[in-house]
Amino acid sequence: RVMIRRLVASRDFWPTGLGAAWHASRRADAAKLRRYAALYAIPAAAKGWERGLLDFCTARFRQGLAADEPLARRLARALRDPAVPLDRVLLVHGAADPVVPCANSRRIRDYLAREAPAAAVDLVEVDDCGHCPHEEDAPLVAAAIGDLIERAKARDRADEP
Repeated sequence: RVMIRRLVASRDFWPTGLGAAWHASRRADAAKLRRYAALYAIPAAAKGWERGLLDFCTARFRQGLAADEPLARRLARALRDPAVPLDRVLLVHGAADPVVPCANSRRIRDYLAREAPAAAVDLVEVDDCGHCPHEEDAPLVAAAIGDLIERAKARDRADEP
């Protein structure tokens, strides 16, 4: 615990971590990176946060090891299930993500198109963005979500008797 506290409390922890995940052109805005780093650091002020972090990481690790079915397969099953009111998916991925390659989201999109063809599955690849497009280009991501909502509303109106 002491090691985690010291690491996260160090001045460069969050700027370095976020900087590694963001696209190089976004890292150039040092003031924005510092503002986001300061926000990421806030939870570390709570008593017992390190235990929560360890529990979360342990649970995610166990979930990954115990998953009998990949995420894309579970999502496709949910999209096909008439009892689940889910018929559209929006994937947003930074085109220059250094953590998770954009090819992963392309594979998920293609898999869902094959396995749940009635669902609308869109992939927005955000240029000049890394692992955090919702932070690096929030207006573009918000516009993509807004567009998805507008198309869903138009489709629902067209389905009304």
